[in-house]
Amino acid sequence: MRSFTIEDPIEYVYESKQSLIHQREVGEDITDFASAIRSAQLAGTLKGIVSQ
Repeated sequence: MRSFTIEDPIEYVYESKQSLIHQREVGEDITDFASAIRSAQLAGTLKGIVSQ
């Protein structure tokens, strides 16, 4: 399973054990929450967490 997090800032680094977890930080990896969500949808990501 592919999962993603969008955080501002990243507070905890997840360890991938049984799934692939992509962590994105606003300002470092992406410009804003909206573009990160669009990007995750285009990539076919199944689950996501958004944290501010």
